[in-house]
Amino acid sequence: MKNKIIFSFSCAMLCAFSGLSQDVIELPMTIKNGSVLGVQFGGVAPYDSSPDDPWRVTHLYAKGVPTVWSDVKVGDIDLDIYQTVYQNYLQGNMPLEFYKKLQQTWVWPDTLALSKCPIKSQVAFAFGKDVSGKTMMIIDANNNLDFSDDVAFEPIELGDGNYFGKDLLYMKHSIEISYERLFNGEIVQRKVPMLVGYVTEHNMFASAFCNML
Repeated sequence: MKNKIIFSFSCAMLCAFSGLSQDVIELPMTIKNGSVLGVQFGGVAPYDSSPDDPWRVTHLYAKGVPTVWSDVKVGDIDLDIYQTVYQNYLQGNMPLEFYKKLQQTWVWPDTLALSKCPIKSQVAFAFGKDVSGKTMMIIDANNNLDFSDDVAFEPIELGDGNYFGKDLLYMKHSIEISYERLFNGEIVQRKVPMLVGYVTEHNMFASAFCNML
C-alpha cells in the first residue's frame, strides 16, 4: 500500500510539472485512537487554595463529588490554556497586568484563532479516598460541571518511567471527554480520549490526550 501511494504521488507530481492534464487523486484516511509518536503526559495538580493565587479566576466549580470520599481535592485539566486565559481576560476576571505578563512569557497565538465567547476549554476533576482508603478519581467527562453523572475510577499507576509511549495503555484506560474549540470561526463540539494516571516515582497525577482535533 505504501508503494502504491508513493507511485501515485510521483505520477501526480510528474503530470503537474509536465503540464499534462491529470485526474484528482483522493487517498482515504481513517483516524483511530492512538499515537504514532507515543503518548506524552503532562502533570495534573489540584487547585491552589491560596487566596492570592492569580489562577483562581480560571477555576471550575463542579458539583456532585461523591459524599463518602474524604480528603477531597478538585482541579481542572486545560485543553487550551491560551483560550482559557483569553476568555477570562475578556470577561474581566483576569487583571490586565497578569494577562500581559503571560503574553510576554509565552509564545502567544493570534487571537483570531481564539474565541471571544467563553467556551469549554477545561475539564474538571476531583479525587479523594473512598471508605476503604483507596484513592479514587472522577472526571467531568461530558463537561456539564456535575460529577454525579460520571463514573469514578481508580487511577492506573504509571511508574518507573514506563508511561511514555504507552499507546496500548492509553487506548485501554482512556476516558472520552467533551470540550469546545473555535474552528473556521465557529464554536464546535469536540471529543477526545484522555488518560489520567498516577506517576508513582514523582508522587503526582498525569494526563495525556490523543487525536485532539
